[in-house]
Amino acid sequence: MRKLLAYAGTALVIAAVLSWPMADPSPEGERRQGDYHEECQSEGCDTEELRELHASYASECLDEGCSPEEVIELAGHPDAVDAMRAAFQQHGWRIDPKHFPACRLELTETSCALLALLCKDHYLCLDGAQESAWYGCGFCVGIGSCAAGGGGTKGAR
Repeated sequence: MRKLLAYAGTALVIAAVLSWPMADPSPEGERRQGDYHEECQSEGCDTEELRELHASYASECLDEGCSPEEVIELAGHPDAVDAMRAAFQQHGWRIDPKHFPACRLELTETSCALLALLCKDHYLCLDGAQESAWYGCGFCVGIGSCAAGGGGTKGAR
């Protein structure tokens, strides 16, 4: 019984740590930039917010060069990449099509660590295989992993 309580307590601590908001490492006074999915698709963004997202894209990708994973990170979700690209183009802002490759979800790998369900998406893109970082995607009981097939088109075309 003590082991069961210890496991349950550990699981609750892990769940609390995974859901705890991360500290913003940016200098005080500097506004932390969100992503396209959060700012525009979920909340609805104005032209100024969209301009800030494009400035981030231009700085990271046009000035320095970036990977498709970085574009997906700025978009906030692979499904938001196409919409972000279209919004930038609609305003006449510069993009580089090579940063928006066609990707298809091939597999979502899952892992259960006590109560935290973790997922990692694997994509097949024109420029090779890509994978997301592990992210929290739910709750579960036990320890283990499995994989589920994908199939939808992800990213931009």
